[in-house]
Amino acid sequence: MHKNLWTKKGFTLLELLVAIFIISIVGTVALTLFSKGINIWEDVRFRTSREYETILFLEGLDKELRNYVNFSEIGFSGKGESICFPALINVQREDSDYIQNVIGCINYRFDRDKMAIYKSKVSYPESIQESSSAFYRILERVKSLNFEYGVLDKQGEFKWSSLWKKKGKPKAVRIRIEVGVDEDFRNTCEFERTFYIPII
Repeated sequence: MHKNLWTKKGFTLLELLVAIFIISIVGTVALTLFSKGINIWEDVRFRTSREYETILFLEGLDKELRNYVNFSEIGFSGKGESICFPALINVQREDSDYIQNVIGCINYRFDRDKMAIYKSKVSYPESIQESSSAFYRILERVKSLNFEYGVLDKQGEFKWSSLWKKKGKPKAVRIRIEVGVDEDFRNTCEFERTFYIPII
């Protein structure tokens, strides 16, 4: 019995080439989607990290302003990119593990060149010696920072100023901060908070 050669089961060279072509297209699309998914995940993780760090910074500043104390030796002063005020701070004694609350000076300043916020926290009387104020970096990748100081007018409305050199303390401090949420500052995130200083 004679068998026809064309009826044999199998792939022709053309079918094999088409299958390889389709598999390569599907593989390329899958690899592109996977790569984009990784990039999106990295962006979201970086953005979330930056936002979380900024929120922690704002919460810490709020807590410190609520610990404000009237103390004649350390006045409240502030500019657009810096703030300094007396407050109760925790200090650990050198000779033990005991932590106590003492009056100290808390100072924040924004370094525009380094795009970072720096902080110092020094107990009194060391706080009145300029050389003892060691600043450390508390928040990075900051594009802008602006403090404003509020007082109530006769109508009960807040009036805001970017400078505070008066005696006493303002009724409130407003902060606006913009941080970069990606590596090259293409996207930024802005925060605005108002902190009310307790009457003591």
